[in-house]
Amino acid sequence: MKIGASSSYLRRGDRVEVIRADSLPAGILANIEVETRKLTFCRGDTYVLVSDGVLEGQQGIVDKEEWLCRLLRQATTEKAQDLADYIFNRAKNNFGGSIPDDMTVVVLRVLDKTVSIPLVG
Repeated sequence: MKIGASSSYLRRGDRVEVIRADSLPAGILANIEVETRKLTFCRGDTYVLVSDGVLEGQQGIVDKEEWLCRLLRQATTEKAQDLADYIFNRAKNNFGGSIPDDMTVVVLRVLDKTVSIPLVG
């Protein structure tokens, strides 16, 4: 479910798809309209979720989503934890080594078979 959060990223091979939610964050309004779509995850796919602090503080970077897409395309690690650490450390370095806002990175890697899940947002 994706309702008003920062964009997520699906890396499949050397391609990266940005997954956006057009709705307001949950809790802002009593009733919100959500758009539903289904994502199919295949063996080897990597799904990345980040908090806004990872992107918003990237000083001097105009297209912050493209910055993260480029990191994902360039990353050579296949392990989810290593990729999460890589993204976090690159974001932290762009802050001069400090963490002025919440910075959360979650990486999911599909290891076994193709699965489909509904995505609301």
